[in-house]
Amino acid sequence: MEQGMLLIVIVCAMIFGIIFLKKRTEWILNFLLRGIFGGILIYFANEVFTFFEAGIHVGINAASLLTCATLGFPGLFLLYGIMML
Repeated sequence: MEQGMLLIVIVCAMIFGIIFLKKRTEWILNFLLRGIFGGILIYFANEVFTFFEAGIHVGINAASLLTCATLGFPGLFLLYGIMML
């Protein structure tokens, strides 16, 4: 039941976003690229921290990708800063 509601909310948000930002393809592309590169950087940063046995790992999930897509590099630093606490 909860997954169905979440899916409906996501689809509605996507439709609203497409309609609202129809002429703002640059914004959409920028948002998507920051999310993709944020996910890649999280993966490689996790590998580096694993190599040095630092014990700091950020999961690659929707929340972390949206944080990176919205805030960019500061969002990535924010995620790792939170994990250090």
